[in-house]
Amino acid sequence: MERIQEFTVSKDKNGCFNTIYEALNSAKEVRLQDEKVLIKINILDGFYKERIKVDISNLIIEGSNFKNCIISNNYRALEIMDDGNIRGTFRTATLHLDGDNITLRNLTIENSAGNGKDNGQCVALYSDGDNIKVENCILKANQDTLFTAPLPQADKTGSNKGLGPQAIYPRKHCRQLYKECSIIGNIDFIFGGATALFDNCSIFVIDDNKDRDTKGYIAAPCTTQDLEFGYLFYKCMISGDVDEKSVYLARPWRIGAKAVFIDCNINPYIIKDEVFHDWNKEIAHNTSYFALDSASDVFENRVNWSHVLREAEKKDYINNYFEYFNSAKPKDWIADIENI
Repeated sequence: MERIQEFTVSKDKNGCFNTIYEALNSAKEVRLQDEKVLIKINILDGFYKERIKVDISNLIIEGSNFKNCIISNNYRALEIMDDGNIRGTFRTATLHLDGDNITLRNLTIENSAGNGKDNGQCVALYSDGDNIKVENCILKANQDTLFTAPLPQADKTGSNKGLGPQAIYPRKHCRQLYKECSIIGNIDFIFGGATALFDNCSIFVIDDNKDRDTKGYIAAPCTTQDLEFGYLFYKCMISGDVDEKSVYLARPWRIGAKAVFIDCNINPYIIKDEVFHDWNKEIAHNTSYFALDSASDVFENRVNWSHVLREAEKKDYINNYFEYFNSAKPKDWIADIENI
């Protein structure tokens, strides 16, 4: 039987620790002594204004109630840091996961910095690892709410300078599950290179800029071209408090981007007729893979370089996706600096 070491965090001193940061420091000490023990951090109701990096594996962080257990901060990309540099997207995360086999449950994780026009990108959850599971959580921000690592290999110039704290480290293909979560944002608010499954999630677009015609791009994957599977939105509810025909389902952050929407309840009122945007990368018409199933209410006027999965194709795609998702070991990363 697997051994479990548990810690409790409480704002009213009913636990071992008053902050999540303190509990994680103790968890690291346990991990140094035992690499195999499963560590569980229980977080009781409260508002935890913290900025946290989790850099150990084989860990569960579980809140008592996702509505009342809130981890929040307000770091923003356009902020000038003490060293005079701009913070940038990937140093804004409220919670940064940097390990494998991590589970989050029953939490609200938010970046409250505000709209992207004034503040730039503001990440709530930076999720970097294989076998990450996020269950029954609220992930809330505006631009760039959820980053599903890995990062791209390089930017358009071949440099990794602007790609954040993990830029100099080797990439790996990551598989991540987001189950029965609410994910809230507007511009590219689910983005990254993981094979990520969104199972029965609520995806909600908020309007933070009345002057912008396009109110949202839900997904901005940067899947590498060698990887067959990127984002799968399965049985999700997609809606928003935005204008008519003002939201794209996805656009390619990198040209190998992959995002598929199957058995989703998509509010057709908010979705633009084209459904998908190419981010002005015509090459992505041949190198990306964006698809809907034929039961969707929004597929008829989609751009002609996207795909529609009929019933048999849908079943095959789901079977193949889950075979890779549940495989013993994901593919090795193949660097592709031309995947811009």
